[in-house]
Amino acid sequence: MVALLAAALAVQLDTRADGALPCPAHAALAEALQRRSAAMGPSEASFAYEGGRWLLTLRKSGTVLLVRSWGLPAADCALLADTAALVMDRYFSELRAPSWAPRPRRIAALAMGAVAGPRPAELPQSISALPPPPPPEAGPERSVLIPAMPAVMARAEPPQPGSGMVISAGIAALDDLRPGLWLQAERRWSSGAASFLIVAGSADRDSGPAPESSLQSALMALSVGPCFSSLLRACFAPLLGVRGRLAADRRALRATNELKLVPELGAVISVERTLPYRLNAGVSLLLGRTLGEADFDPDAPPQEMDYALALRVGYQF
Repeated sequence: MVALLAAALAVQLDTRADGALPCPAHAALAEALQRRSAAMGPSEASFAYEGGRWLLTLRKSGTVLLVRSWGLPAADCALLADTAALVMDRYFSELRAPSWAPRPRRIAALAMGAVAGPRPAELPQSISALPPPPPPEAGPERSVLIPAMPAVMARAEPPQPGSGMVISAGIAALDDLRPGLWLQAERRWSSGAASFLIVAGSADRDSGPAPESSLQSALMALSVGPCFSSLLRACFAPLLGVRGRLAADRRALRATNELKLVPELGAVISVERTLPYRLNAGVSLLLGRTLGEADFDPDAPPQEMDYALALRVGYQF
């Protein structure tokens, strides 16, 4: 075996095998490796020609490192040698390349090295020694890019006078201007209202032997009707309720209180005004007539009409 060692090469080639090949492929490869500046690793290269194709085998200590096959012309040894040298060069270049990416430099070091700052001796001794900033360049005004944001806390709007729930209370003048109490819970909408009323106080007995103060009266009624709004809110609502009367029974041997309940029909007329802070003030007039007479005193004339005039104040929810 004749070993041909090219400059900076360690690839062994046996030129005795060229006698069995169509051309001196090993000698041509040795010349091609000498022309290349890349250093190859220690190995053994050999050619074979089988079935019209060239076969290159690269070994190291009996271990096959690389096998390549080309369908080149049999007598073109120069092309075969250059192709084999290029393949071997790439193979050993990949072996020498690192398997990991190089560690990047720190950004801070790059920034400090790229910016050339003044030496400590060149720094000004005081702020007054700094040069004044250049005047701003005149140019067209630019619009502010920040859009106007809506107010996060919007002011709470007052409730509409034509809707909501109103609880009101007031004093009432009953029959013969006797004092009474007026309580009302009203559910209103834009064109009407529904109310639950409780009116209580002394009842009127125009004549009879029974003292007037001995007869008490209370009305619980439900009224529903239309309403009209302008500067004031006016409502007219028919009502249906039950009136209870309590009086002393003089016919018994011992004075006892007797309670009687009678149904009552009537109407309520109301005029009111909405005030600040969800307050309402109004005047209500109730007119009603009982269906049947709760006669406590046979000598007393029957009551024709029940009425109540109330001044009330309410709060709207």
